[in-house]
Amino acid sequence: MARDEEIADFSRPFSYLRTFIGWHSFGGPGIFMTRGMVVGTTAGAVGGVVSAVLGGLILGVGSLPFVVGASIGFIVGLWKHYHSSVIYAMNALEDYPSLMLLHLDANFPLYRWKKRRIGGGEGRSALTWTEKSMLATAWQSAGAALDEIHTQKENAVVRDIVESSLSPPSLPAEAYTK
Repeated sequence: MARDEEIADFSRPFSYLRTFIGWHSFGGPGIFMTRGMVVGTTAGAVGGVVSAVLGGLILGVGSLPFVVGASIGFIVGLWKHYHSSVIYAMNALEDYPSLMLLHLDANFPLYRWKKRRIGGGEGRSALTWTEKSMLATAWQSAGAALDEIHTQKENAVVRDIVESSLSPPSLPAEAYTK
């Protein structure tokens, strides 16, 4: 690798992770954890402030209600993030199984995902909670590809609408004979 390529590679975001700990991509597990921390922290802050205000109004002190509310808010926010990620991942698995398998293999190469394990007729209930968690992280890393698929579908729908609105309206043959 040339010196200029090394400098360009080091200047990319998160390149220090590649250099020092061998983390080659900010993939599914990293995205899932980062988003989970943001969601949990936000829910914890909101829960803590609301509990502190209510505790201050009712009890005259808000410190202990803040701690309890922030803890409950963090746990509930993180659980809802996990639960919604699993639901979205299961839907993506049903709609785009080959894309999800690609990201499952990329994120968890030692697990040896096979189509018969997740694409068969057993459905959602056949997956264990660890497999659902892996699927949720794979969904996070497949987000850009899923967004691209959605954008292309949307463009096709808009194109069809525009083409149908530009074509002359079709009138029955008797309308032209009068």
